[in-house]
Amino acid sequence: MGSGKSSATVSIARRLEASGIPAIGKTEGVNPHPIMGGLSGQLETEWPYARRRGLAGLDGLIALYRQYRALTDRLFAELDMPKIGIENSPQQWALYDDIIDRSLTNPT
Repeated sequence: MGSGKSSATVSIARRLEASGIPAIGKTEGVNPHPIMGGLSGQLETEWPYARRRGLAGLDGLIALYRQYRALTDRLFAELDMPKIGIENSPQQWALYDDIIDRSLTNPT
């Protein structure tokens, strides 16, 4: 029995993984058509940022995510106030909740 994922979803997941973007668990129970026909299809038509940079399709979407990550990493590093950074790739949500709760109840 198959995974229930379309070949488009599997292809997207493989390309994301090959680009260094974890895709495990991101496609569970998700209809792939809004992803492909929606967000990536809207890049060149509805997103001025993407249009100015020539970002289109899935490759453009991956580039957009990389640029967004670089921007948020830089802003986080430049933010001059108490903060915590949580690497959430392992998806241990209860642990992250505990870290946040501890930092809010026992600020250093």
